[in-house]
Amino acid sequence: MNPFFVYFCIMRLHENIEVREQAGGSRLFGVLSDLLRLALAQADGGSRSAGTGDGVTRLRNLGSLTEEEWRELLRLANRQDVVAVAWDGIGRLAQELRPPRSVAVGWAVHAAGIETRYEAMVSAAEWLGDFSARRGLPEPILLKGLGLSACYPVPSHRRFADVDIFLPEGYRKLDRALAAEGIPVCDDFHHHTVFVVRHVMFENHFTLLDGASCRSNRRLERSVLRCGHGQMRQVTVGKSRFGALPVTQEAIFLMRHAAVHFAARWIRLRDVCDWTVFVRRHAGDIDWAEFWSVCREFNFHRFAAAVCRIASRRLGADERALRIPADVLCGAEELALRIEADMAACNTQT
Repeated sequence: MNPFFVYFCIMRLHENIEVREQAGGSRLFGVLSDLLRLALAQADGGSRSAGTGDGVTRLRNLGSLTEEEWRELLRLANRQDVVAVAWDGIGRLAQELRPPRSVAVGWAVHAAGIETRYEAMVSAAEWLGDFSARRGLPEPILLKGLGLSACYPVPSHRRFADVDIFLPEGYRKLDRALAAEGIPVCDDFHHHTVFVVRHVMFENHFTLLDGASCRSNRRLERSVLRCGHGQMRQVTVGKSRFGALPVTQEAIFLMRHAAVHFAARWIRLRDVCDWTVFVRRHAGDIDWAEFWSVCREFNFHRFAAAVCRIASRRLGADERALRIPADVLCGAEELALRIEADMAACNTQT
């Protein structure tokens, strides 16, 4: 039986309907969502400050937040992995709506630390790209964090812990070359090896999905790799070039990755931000018929539609551009409310 079906039946449907109706019931969760919406709007060329007619009306209530509420908002942003992106939103607020200096200084320092870490990761990725090119190794394909960061208005504000690369055929060659350079490679994982370059951890994936833990992932991976309908893309990181999945493949991969995390425990606002900026950049190039077909075949279509609803309602994604089938959209709202409530209640430390 499909694990997603079991999860939703056992863990979701027995819960009190009143809990579901609390959809993002936290006031601060709503404020944080609005700050992110404001920050991500920069990708559209927006320049107006909140409170001066940009339509983000709830942000007008920021002036009533106490200092302690601002501190709790920062803690919530940290738990959702969006501290620096939310700081971008604060930078677009009218002066009277911004946090008190005692909170703003700490928030700015936290965002600066994320920028510094990002620069270190770019430097390490540059080294790896140059290393691979000089030795004639296959070009690494970037997955998730570092590759997605280019879609953000400020790439260095997308926080991530490591760099994921995908080498379905040449991963062993890279591992051997690194070992010859004296760089230890750990192969204790199901679908990737791990090595560290310049204090940055890399995961070298030889499969997109963890097939060892879920048989359906192996079937899904074969389907995903067949549905690219285009050549591998190129992305630039620093001075080096890397591969990137064709956009339809990457869209399916991102959504499945988020669905697995939600089934296991939760997703965060960072995951919804990732989806928002990715589709804002690439919606016109995604084969949406193929995307929804694969999502439906592997039974994460309702989750995908729910994430699209949240991205639209909370972060300003254009829902019409996502081509959600009517029958899928019809049942997505309840799950979207549940996901929002889970995110609002998230107490996980990052």
